[in-house]
Amino acid sequence: MILKNDKLYQRPISELNELNQNTTTKINTDKISLSANKKLEISIPLKDISSWQGKLKFNDEYILLTYDKNTSVFTIDRNQLKLGGKGIHQFLVKAQDELNLSIYIDNSIIELYLQDGEYYATFCYYPTNDNPVFDLIQNTNNCTTLTDLNSISYL
Repeated sequence: MILKNDKLYQRPISELNELNQNTTTKINTDKISLSANKKLEISIPLKDISSWQGKLKFNDEYILLTYDKNTSVFTIDRNQLKLGGKGIHQFLVKAQDELNLSIYIDNSIIELYLQDGEYYATFCYYPTNDNPVFDLIQNTNNCTTLTDLNSISYL
């Protein structure tokens, strides 16, 4: 955590950055297929849209992420998961011109950092098969940076 302008920001632990494989791809599309052990950085211009939706879909399950610019509400909806915790988590995210998301996807944990860590969430998911392939489906084309991460090894 860091203190910036009298507010706490959460940042990924430095060890996560050490997992970067130095293979980064910039994509400008509304759909990306990826496996676990990835970092996604998404910049969403809010000038011409009133809401954003991103769906992390694997098989017939998905986690729905939404942002409503008019109410400043960011929503994480896990009700379409078969195993583990379900529910909807909402929080206020103040974004003027752009919404910035960093998403770390592991084999069973997703960490989400919004607005450079001003807002953050960590949650578990339990895919029904090993090595799920995710589709990130967005309702707009956005500049997305995809970085491969090494797996953590326990000795």
